[in-house]
Amino acid sequence: MEVNYLVFNTLDSTNAEARRRIGLETAGHWTAITTDFQTNGKGQQGTRWQNVSEGGVYLSLLSPEISWEKGSMVPLQQWIALTVLRILQRFVPDAQIKWPNDLVVEGKKVGGILVEAQWRGRRMHRVIIGIGLNTQTVPNPPVPFASAVVLHTQQAIPTVSEWSRLLVKALVGALDSPLPFGDNSALTEEFHQALWRWNTLSPFQRVNTDKVWWGTPEATSRDGKIGIRLAETQTLAWFDLKEVEWVRQ
Repeated sequence: MEVNYLVFNTLDSTNAEARRRIGLETAGHWTAITTDFQTNGKGQQGTRWQNVSEGGVYLSLLSPEISWEKGSMVPLQQWIALTVLRILQRFVPDAQIKWPNDLVVEGKKVGGILVEAQWRGRRMHRVIIGIGLNTQTVPNPPVPFASAVVLHTQQAIPTVSEWSRLLVKALVGALDSPLPFGDNSALTEEFHQALWRWNTLSPFQRVNTDKVWWGTPEATSRDGKIGIRLAETQTLAWFDLKEVEWVRQ
């Protein structure tokens, strides 16, 4: 399917520009939006995506009109994360996903994915896929546990524009093909296998608290929760996005 590329020097965020483009761009094609610098990038739950001065991919992909069921959102996010991960693993084979959608290498964040949907009733009408990827440079000022792709590979890596083209081609190909949203057990298993510290006893804490506890992440749900086996009681507890976080050691 045709892709319309829009390139900017500076934006507040590529996802914000994609939202503004809904209704302006022809609904029958994909629209890829890139910028050299964004002033107000966002991650999951409104967290801020730290911009770097250069050497980073800031990309949003706006879908054509679609009609996907509401229950497809979580498998869609998993499918997108795996598609992006496969591109990254061409250059850094041990790259992983940190639940739900950070891209990490050796536990350090090199990128993130934010999927937003516009709804008509209970169906997705348009989807925006936002990707931030530190390719050549880490954030400045420094961010704890952040890194860049170039620091984890001996290969020559693509330019920023080449990264964007690779990602767009892979995502459009993946999402224009039949989507694995019916019986998605195989998709979920592949997603689990790609997750950082999956089935590994790890320290956690509830967001905005100091209490640390231990558990083993071993399940995810169709509504986006993570199931963690609590070490103290051996019960499986379910948590929403941003309700818990890994404790870095």
